[in-house]
Amino acid sequence: MRCARHLGDAPLSRLYREVRPFRIYDGPSETHRWAIAKRAVRATRERRDTHHAVEPLR
Repeated sequence: MRCARHLGDAPLSRLYREVRPFRIYDGPSETHRWAIAKRAVRATRERRDTHHAVEPLR
């Protein structure tokens, strides 16, 4: 809460106090990035495997 100490009752301070619990609830951003990256890699592999599994038209 360093922001609140420096800014007192400024609008930015109030916004920080209101938003902070959601950051804690959602968890670290790094964890979200890893989860999204894993899903993207998995989806790309599935598309690649599906694309190679289809026989060419004659």
